[in-house]
Amino acid sequence: MTSDSETQPAPDAGPESVLSEPVQPGPAQTTVETEVTVRRIPRYSRFLIIGAGLGAAATFILTASFPSDPKVGFGALFGYFLLFGVPAGAVIGAVV
Repeated sequence: MTSDSETQPAPDAGPESVLSEPVQPGPAQTTVETEVTVRRIPRYSRFLIIGAGLGAAATFILTASFPSDPKVGFGALFGYFLLFGVPAGAVIGAVV
């Protein structure tokens, strides 16, 4: 009922039929070994700066969480607590 051409696919012609010209090998690669020194010393300044920034953020969150005195104001209270929060964050960053 079915013909042979419908049931059997055509054989793959292979990669030779796709390429019209022979493949030329690329230039030879040379390997050069270079001795390098890996620096394994942590950069403490980055830890201090990140710790100080996190201390400032924590100070802002804690200052905003509680009501401030209307006579003093939020800005002055936040600035005063920054005097404690930034150094504390820097110390924690240095210890870590």
